[in-house]
Amino acid sequence: GFIGIHLQERFKKEAINFIAPPREELDITSKEIKNIKNIDLVYHLAAILKDKDNYEEMYKCNVDGTRNILELCKINKCPIVFLSSAAVYGQPMYLCIVDAI
Repeated sequence: GFIGIHLQERFKKEAINFIAPPREELDITSKEIKNIKNIDLVYHLAAILKDKDNYEEMYKCNVDGTRNILELCKINKCPIVFLSSAAVYGQPMYLCIVDAI
């Protein structure tokens, strides 16, 4: 997605070693993901938006997949950076989105 592409460009510019497998090559919803070893840091950006897929697939990726990523990080004792986007709020009614609690 938008954030991931820019993150990859920055890593390349800074000569940081990273892997960024596409969704088709790395299924975060599979329990097998926890078998990946030698990880120093995880940037988790994978998500499915509600208006693009069905609810079951969205839940499987966004909830179960994130749980698997968290368990992977726990096993590898590595930090995680979880990123999201304004797209999770849906189509805005106004041009400026205010994020306030």
